Amino acid sequence: IANGYVSHNSTIVRLIILYWSFMHEGLRVALVYDTDSNKHDARAEIQGVLARLPDTHNIPIKKGGDNREFLELANGSRISYFVAGIKKTRGSSGLGRSRGINVAGCTEMSSWGDIEGLRAFERSLSDIFPNRLYIWESTARGFVNVFHDIWTEAQDDDLTKKAIFIGWWGKETYAFKRGTAMFERYG
Repeated sequence: IANGYVSHNSTIVRLIILYWSFMHEGLRVALVYDTDSNKHDARAEIQGVLARLPDTHNIPIKKGGDNREFLELANGSRISYFVAGIKKTRGSSGLGRSRGINVAGCTEMSSWGDIEGLRAFERSLSDIFPNRLYIWESTARGFVNVFHDIWTEAQDDDLTKKAIFIGWWGKETYAFKRGTAMFERYG
């Protein structure tokens, strides 16, 4: 969050996942990124949020529970950081295997390179855990990618999934001010 405005959809997802993990003890959470760089940036952003919380809203971390691979809260919830990768590799189909994931925040999915890896990951997710939460988000980037596949599936399944589109216009700095030539033409 910069100057009071959320700067990116991925930031919102991270904040929701952090809040959810704090509110529900013992969760097994996966934050999944397309690249190592984005994973490291996300971890630093979460650490920054935790460091800036007022004492009245402190989220306690288990001693020794903050490292490159995961963040473990004092309530037993563990947020693990994963990379799906932008190319199909031998290891990409093992994403989340043997982890018992019941909450996930998956980002930049249009860059994920392995649909079979996504399917294996989906099979590892609980469909009965009462506090489960799975958020899949991405910039769309066309019609031939993993994100388009799950977007279409979400639109077709109105019983268990919800597709929400937040257009480019959702970013406040993309709006033109009334009374300007740009607003008159495009507003």
